[in-house]
Amino acid sequence: MIVASPVAPLKALEELRDTADGVVCVVGARAFDAVGQWYDDFRPVTDDEVAALLRGSVGSPSESPAAQSL
Repeated sequence: MIVASPVAPLKALEELRDTADGVVCVVGARAFDAVGQWYDDFRPVTDDEVAALLRGSVGSPSESPAAQSL
């Protein structure tokens, strides 16, 4: 299992390195109060917005062979 994150607390990254096969993180932060502090726009997204984004993405889950066999 490989864990990838744009930002994470350093302590969490250290713990993940003990159990994951790999850890990739753009910013490891010492002071980490909330994910939202790292984004200019961290508004909640509705289920409809997520569904629309997934429908418009290349290789969406519904196109995968695994999903088609269900």
